[in-house]
Amino acid sequence: MKGQPVSTHEAVDGQATASNTMCASFTDKMGRTIEISGDYDVIAKHKGNKIGEIQFDERDQGTILFGVSVNEEYRRAGIASAMMKRAVTIHGADFGKPSLMAYGGKCAASEDYYTQEGGAFIRSCIRRGFLSDTEVQNEPNCRYR
Repeated sequence: MKGQPVSTHEAVDGQATASNTMCASFTDKMGRTIEISGDYDVIAKHKGNKIGEIQFDERDQGTILFGVSVNEEYRRAGIASAMMKRAVTIHGADFGKPSLMAYGGKCAASEDYYTQEGGAFIRSCIRRGFLSDTEVQNEPNCRYR
């Protein structure tokens, strides 16, 4: 029924778990059991505490990536990648993202550009093939001077 939680046996890394919401658990690179859930935004939890989140927003062109965060002590353990894989199952691999060429500044909205770490993460997701490259490409023979 619409609006009712759905039981699922989704797995992020081959270890399935059952729940009443769209939730999966996996063991991160540090051996911690992390729960990934969400049906629009994606949340990561460890021992019931929120440790990461991917947020989305709606604009005229559709769903866009608004922000990715993982608590500092949980970074570089595969959690953001697991959250992004969940986000792709919800929104597809080609949701809107800031340009990898965009840069910030005191007048720029934070959702319109990446931090250095954020840009590297998005490039990694594209390189590993679970996120589409939606970057507008220049003409093949165009050179910058």
